[in-house]
Amino acid sequence: MSKKVLSVVIPCYNEELVIESTIKRLLEVLRDIRANGKITDDSYFYIIDDGSKDNTWKIRSEEHTSEL
Repeated sequence: MSKKVLSVVIPCYNEELVIESTIKRLLEVLRDIRANGKITDDSYFYIIDDGSKDNTWKIRSEEHTSEL
């Protein structure tokens, strides 16, 4: 069975209370699925901020930076 590329798009709007835990959990799941050989290393997820008025984008950016 060949591995697939998994691409996930997560829209968010004013999610500052949950965005950090959501990103961490998604990264865990993505790593587990990769480790089990079910998806390629090229798999990814996008977090799209739909004009939040809170700190969603700032928190998302900090999480992204800490993962590099």
